[in-house]
Amino acid sequence: MIQKILIVDDDSIAGFLHKLLISECGFEHELLTFDNGRIALEYLNNKNPEFDRCILLLDINMPDINGWQLLEVLETSSFRAKLKVIMITSSIDPADVKKSKNYPLVTRFFVKPLTGDVCAELQSALA
Repeated sequence: MIQKILIVDDDSIAGFLHKLLISECGFEHELLTFDNGRIALEYLNNKNPEFDRCILLLDINMPDINGWQLLEVLETSSFRAKLKVIMITSSIDPADVKKSKNYPLVTRFFVKPLTGDVCAELQSALA
């Protein structure tokens, strides 16, 4: 079974730290980073036959296509059954937490910085 973890965040420092923490959690899945939703969507559209399951660690505020816009597209994609999304964002706005619950793909909502709690969530999502 081919499983991937995609970090979609325009903050390169956060992306680096997320990747480091996930690597330290012992995951052996392919781990990729994208700095905006458009590039992540292009990747998913081109590579979706090549993976069985994909977890997106998704930021909200990004240029070009933000997290909400990416979710809108993914919710209607032909490969949505392969996806799970964990929101990891700097937003502390309760409205964003509430909004995330409107998207079936979103399993959890975390405020940056990423912590070991996310590793447990990833293990659950990838099981």
